[in-house]
Amino acid sequence: MKRPRAVIYAMNARGVAYKKLGKQKISTRTPKLDLTKLREYPAGDASVELPSKLAHKLAGRIITIQMYGGSRTHLVEAYDGQDSYWFAIKEDAEEKEDGES
Repeated sequence: MKRPRAVIYAMNARGVAYKKLGKQKISTRTPKLDLTKLREYPAGDASVELPSKLAHKLAGRIITIQMYGGSRTHLVEAYDGQDSYWFAIKEDAEEKEDGES
């Protein structure tokens, strides 16, 4: 059986996904994404698309996202739609605050 794949996109300043960076298989038992394994690492924010079937299986689960600056997590909310489930991976807010100060 084929494991479902998450699709990772780069986002522009307006928060619109504009460039596909890659796909990764994602397990429903231990959901993880590793952005460091992409051919092109997202320069800023990124967004992730999960097929609706996968989103149903991951509802209420936490996805661990590995990045160069450490790891992040995302809780997949209950989803009952037929379209894909999208969520954003933001740049580290602490780094931005330090730069503005």
